[in-house]
Amino acid sequence: MKFDDLLKELGEFGTYQKRLYVLLCIPMVSLGIQIMVTVFTLGVPDHRCAVPGLDNDTYAIQGEQHALAFDWVCDRKLYKSHIQMMFMLGSLVSCAVLVPLSDMNDYVSGVELVGPCKRRLTGIIVEFFWSSANFFVVTAYFIRDWQHLQLVLSAPAILFLTYYWLIPESPRWLISKKRYVMADAVIRHAAKVNKVTLTSDQFIGNILVSDRSEPLWSILTSPSLVTRSIIIFLNWFVCSLGYFGLGLNVASLGGSVYVNSLIAGTTEFVSFIACLLLLDRTGRKSLHCVCMILGGICCTATILPVLYGAGDLNWLTILLALLGRGFVSASFAIVILYTSELFPTVLRNSVMASASICSRIGGVISPYIANLALVLPGDLGRAVPLIIFGLSMVGAGSLALLLPETLNRNLPESIDDAKKMRRINPKLDESQDNGYDEEVIH
Repeated sequence: MKFDDLLKELGEFGTYQKRLYVLLCIPMVSLGIQIMVTVFTLGVPDHRCAVPGLDNDTYAIQGEQHALAFDWVCDRKLYKSHIQMMFMLGSLVSCAVLVPLSDMNDYVSGVELVGPCKRRLTGIIVEFFWSSANFFVVTAYFIRDWQHLQLVLSAPAILFLTYYWLIPESPRWLISKKRYVMADAVIRHAAKVNKVTLTSDQFIGNILVSDRSEPLWSILTSPSLVTRSIIIFLNWFVCSLGYFGLGLNVASLGGSVYVNSLIAGTTEFVSFIACLLLLDRTGRKSLHCVCMILGGICCTATILPVLYGAGDLNWLTILLALLGRGFVSASFAIVILYTSELFPTVLRNSVMASASICSRIGGVISPYIANLALVLPGDLGRAVPLIIFGLSMVGAGSLALLLPETLNRNLPESIDDAKKMRRINPKLDESQDNGYDEEVIH
């Protein structure tokens, strides 16, 4: 008996799953805030550098900001990129160290207890929580002191310590580790909350089919899985590079950084709504590839108003950049869901952790690209970062066309299941064999 079959009996998205899912989504707000607030806490206000040999007066500014308080301007202008990189590097190190130790993460826990028909919903709604950070950080308009702003936005995170007692282990993961008694307890508690009656011997005699957890290098046993992994890891890297790079770049686009942030958040919300409406119609692969390629085209096209529009088309540069961010936001949301469906239970945590590390590497690099305006003169400094983001998105999105579709398929439980996934549209024959075939094709 497959775990997805049990979920249909338990309820694919019952009261228990909804409560757990909301609890796992809330930390995404705090995480998004900590990343995007650096646009304001490290913001560089109008200033001028000292002119050697002249009496230098001060440049009037409103309020004290981080960059000026620590003199991170002029010959120290790259310090801003260094600090943002260090934040991302901390995220990378924690992902590399803590996730393998826990052998699970919030997203996997939330997805694994949800039935196939609801994974689209849960995979995208979490992104609304993340994107809401764009609206919270605009409190910087009212709190101009960077220390007070950081304190106000960070203090609520202490409440997440209670999650040690509130969040159970993933039952699918427990089964893969052959901890049947603990998995049974979690499932039966979920059934009680969902007001569902399960058969009393559901786990007796290991009726529920499961494979033991496999090391990540088990992927090397299949060329198709190796190819799939490389493409997925590259897409995570590029999505993160583009998303965080474009997010950190809003202050360099011109216009009001507060308005740009609000528009960016609204654009992301619209992109996630589009994902909810289209994922079950077009499939994961098609929508992801389209969003990556269109987002890349939008970013790359910013060179046109820069070269031919002088200053009067700055609004078009901002529009194209924010559209590009909307598309890459949708792509990031899709690729997370897509990855969790492409790899088997015995490898899913390891693959998601590895993909997350790849995305963190993209995040580490992104500040240096986003802040090229600090070292490149004039409009060129605004256009070059967008071109880099755009071309990388087009390339990664094109490679993703080689991946199989996962729409309406059960999560693969074993490596053999993952190997047998076919690169066709499962809508054509989803009633035949849940999207698996005997021929090993990627």
